[in-house]
Parts: sequence; structure tokens; C-alpha cells
Amino acid sequence: RVLPQTEVLGFERNGPRIASIQTSKGTFRAEEIVLAAGSWSPSLARSLGLRLPIQPAKGYSIGLSNPATPPAVPLLLMEAKVGVTPMGRFLRLAGTLELGGLDLTINERRVDAIRRRSREYLEGLDALQELEVWRGLRPCSPDGLPFVGRPGAIENLIIATGHAMIGLSLGPITGKLVAELAARQKPSFDPALFSPDRFAS
Repeated sequence: RVLPQTEVLGFERNGPRIASIQTSKGTFRAEEIVLAAGSWSPSLARSLGLRLPIQPAKGYSIGLSNPATPPAVPLLLMEAKVGVTPMGRFLRLAGTLELGGLDLTINERRVDAIRRRSREYLEGLDALQELEVWRGLRPCSPDGLPFVGRPGAIENLIIATGHAMIGLSLGPITGKLVAELAARQKPSFDPALFSPDRFAS
């Protein structure tokens, strides 16, 4: 069962286990709990007495109407630090990494820098209609590796967060590992490198 637009408000502990989850749509119980709340994971972990050193890093994207001849493949403009992705019905320009906590306001200076730098490499962008400006927070860990696994202090909790800018790339293997852990199966690979406890001390 999927409950969209449901905020987790807290947890009830019973010794080394989470007994229930309090949400904006009621209280729920489960044998296994997966904490995968991106940049909001540290505050939820803190409420359980856990430390997850994650820094939210804001990134921006601009959706443009499709050019007559869009790029055939995604482009990475290395010097401009801008990704260009043909998305079928539109073209996406994306970039920046702005450290600013959970602030979701749009910094027009950053967005304008993406526009300006993209024009240096791609002709005809000024003729395209700007469909949207978007921003999102990437959960970044101190060592660049995600947190995936069970914290030692809570038996029925699995953490999966901190994927920074490679969440989509690591999504399938993260999902596989989380499923194996939840089913109490032997993981396909040793998850020790991604331990949620690696910065605990």
C-alpha cells in the first residue's frame, strides 16, 4: 500500500526495535522499516538516536521546449558544469551544487548561470520556450558513498540514503540490497562499505 503525501512524525521504540511509525495519516506497524527520506533522513534518524551526517546540496534544472534538432544523447559540458539531457518532449539543462541546508528557495543567480554557460556551447537556446525551473536537494555524505544497511542499534531498521548525484544510477542495486536485507537473505555483496554506522563515533 502506497500513501502519498504522508509525513512521518515519529517512531515508537520497543527496546532494540521500532514498534510503530506515527504519520500524518495514522499509526502503522511493520516488521521491517526502510528509512529512505533523502535530505530529510538525518532528522528522522536523530529521532531514533542515530547520527547520519548528510548535507543537502541543492541542484537546479531548466526545462526548455525541444529544439528542432535536439542532441541525440545526453551531454556533459564539463567546463560549464552543466548537464544537457534530451527528455523526449523537452530539453533539460541541469547543474550547480549549492550547500544551504533544507532551503528550497530558487536562487535566480544560479539558474541564470546555467542559462548563460549553456549558451556558450549550444546555439539556438534563446529561441526555445522555458517551460519550468526546478530545484531539488541531493543528500550528500562526507565520503561520497551512500548509507545502505542496518544500523547496529535497531534490529528492524534499514537505511538507504545519501546517494548525492547518483541516486538514479544506484537505485537498482540499492533496491536489491534493501530487499535482500529486509528478507534476511545473504546480500549479493558485502555492504560494509556503506554502513550507516561508519561515522557513528
